[in-house]
Amino acid sequence: MNPADHTFPPGWRFSLALLVLGGTALIFQVVLFREFLAIFYGSELVVGCIFAGWLVLTAAGAFLGRFIARWRSGPSLLPLFFLLNGLLPGVTVFSLRVLRNIVFDPGGMIGLGPILESSILLMAPFCLISGILFVLLAGVQAQRGEPGRPARAYAAEAAGSILGGLLYNLLLVFIVTTFQSLLVLFIVNLCTAFLLAARGPIRGVRYVLPVLLMAGIAVMLIFDVDRLSRERLFPDQDLLGSRDTPSGCLTVTRQGEQTNFFDNGILLFSTDQTELNEEIVHYAMAQRPGPRNVLTVGAGLTGAAGEILKYDVVQIDDVEIDPWLAALGRTWAPPLRDPRIHIFTEDVRMYIRRTTVLYDVVLLNSPEPSTILMNRCFTFEFFRDLKKILRSGGIVSAGLVDNVDYYGPDARRIASTLCATLGSVFRNVVIVPGLTKNYFLASDSTLADSVTGLVAARGIPTVYVNRYYLDDRTLHTRGAELRAALRQDAPLNEDYNPVTYADQTALWLSYAGSGGWLILPAVALLILVLARPGPLTTAMFLGGFAASSAELLLLIAFQVVCGYLYQAIGLVVTVFMTGLAAGSVLGIRIARSGRPKLLPGVQLFLTGYAALIPAVLAVSRGVHPGIFAASGALFILTIIDGILAGILFAVVTSYRSADPAGSTSHSYAADLFGSAAGAVLLPTLFIRLLGLIGAGAVIAAVCGAGAVLSLIRRNYS
Repeated sequence: MNPADHTFPPGWRFSLALLVLGGTALIFQVVLFREFLAIFYGSELVVGCIFAGWLVLTAAGAFLGRFIARWRSGPSLLPLFFLLNGLLPGVTVFSLRVLRNIVFDPGGMIGLGPILESSILLMAPFCLISGILFVLLAGVQAQRGEPGRPARAYAAEAAGSILGGLLYNLLLVFIVTTFQSLLVLFIVNLCTAFLLAARGPIRGVRYVLPVLLMAGIAVMLIFDVDRLSRERLFPDQDLLGSRDTPSGCLTVTRQGEQTNFFDNGILLFSTDQTELNEEIVHYAMAQRPGPRNVLTVGAGLTGAAGEILKYDVVQIDDVEIDPWLAALGRTWAPPLRDPRIHIFTEDVRMYIRRTTVLYDVVLLNSPEPSTILMNRCFTFEFFRDLKKILRSGGIVSAGLVDNVDYYGPDARRIASTLCATLGSVFRNVVIVPGLTKNYFLASDSTLADSVTGLVAARGIPTVYVNRYYLDDRTLHTRGAELRAALRQDAPLNEDYNPVTYADQTALWLSYAGSGGWLILPAVALLILVLARPGPLTTAMFLGGFAASSAELLLLIAFQVVCGYLYQAIGLVVTVFMTGLAAGSVLGIRIARSGRPKLLPGVQLFLTGYAALIPAVLAVSRGVHPGIFAASGALFILTIIDGILAGILFAVVTSYRSADPAGSTSHSYAADLFGSAAGAVLLPTLFIRLLGLIGAGAVIAAVCGAGAVLSLIRRNYS
């Protein structure tokens, strides 16, 4: 018997440690990914690649843990590892904020390669420690000799993730700052280290831990670490306010007389931008005599409302998706005191479906479709629904940030697709070049690009959009040249086939660099780890691939339909972990049957589930489910995904019961590697090339191939 058995008797301390490990990993993962979004302006492509890096690093830690577990004194390192597990999240986030503008040019565009390099370096310490801790704790638990111990450890960690998800998403994100949340993790992990050190051979450590705990709390009480570190992200600007919300990180800064509003590091708008506000408003408003009802999306807080009020309008409705942004806007943006202005804080597509108001003009001030969330305001389905709330002759204006005077191949595809998508809904589409955007005006009635003449004819006082600064003939010539450069056979941009998102991603990669060479070492590592893989490793790898890619596909589909991904993502992960814990326990009972076709049977169930997702998407195409119906379907499919993944892990580890530590390490790592592959390939390849439904079909095909391989290779020892 290992001497460590007497020093660390398996029991409630280790079950509690697994709970703490799972909760810490989930909360820190959510916090860190929000930080990456805020600092690197991440799209699904960036988030998927960073998530894959997280999984691969954790898998590498699991492999290291296998060797550490073989040392006689290996378990005695558990208190030290938990100390690091609590300390590293705060150090990592602080380093990320401080080093961002030291390593990279402030405000500069960062390529995918540097983003991945920096994220891997920052995540590596925590992820490696996390993987090592899981294998050590699972190995100690397995010393009791009972069957199914690795799966029980897997379930306990998942249960910790459930508790962490509920704690963060229902409480912490609303009442405390980022570093206060990380302080909670620090305290919990130090208490866990103290409990383990009290029974360990290095008992003197327990006297050091309370000192570290008091020091950490003192630092947080004396210094506003959150504000000090966030100020480093906005050099030469005064930080007026910042708020972590369920939808991201909102920041307000002041530079001179201008107030800037950022969401996840992306500049939403700035006050005191007269030229931009006049372009947003007058290019479209001057097209129609006497517009009465106006709908704006993302333009109510910019100062554009003041320009709209120069017309004899009856009502201005502005839709802002983030209620916290509206609250900050009321504090720092110019006041909106006119009774004709109404601000609604909800998803714009939900608003369009429920409103009974008919509008003369709709002004879209959405960011470019660099994410699938932003792409929702540029699709055929969106413009079709928008047309239903327009009066006869109503007009829609959509601005697109591109090189105003020259279209490269990627930018040409984006503009061509937008023009074709608008043209499939409206009879007339006109492009009017602006100072920083090209404005696509669409209507069933006639349109003109002689905007300065129209403004003068309406008698509207302006500073920039007038014949003294702009020439209608020049605007007409430039607009005609842009229209002539567009492709006539461009595809339509659709909800489940986000063509514009794919082209916008390609445009960003062409500007910033793809960093594709980073894939080579990852592939080499995969080949090294999975060299000559047996059927169990293959099954676990493909199972992890299916579970992660299916879950990511569900999240993206939910975002397309409802637009509330950030509010839902924490709860969805919690639901998945609930299924994972339940599936692990259920899988232990199933594995005891010992049936030779047990593994391929589980894989066939997983294949059927994967095939169900694209079928559901195909049936729901064009349907407008409510938020509750869509959430219900998402949660049901998510918990099934988790249950099947948990059962698969329990079944695979049951075939390797002779070597519990090795079984846990190898199966856990293969699962994480497969999950990493799914997280990378789904947004970077499958969705971009095949759309959401085609991507779902690929996932089902991969699952089916895994089941066939397991049926062919019956020897699972």
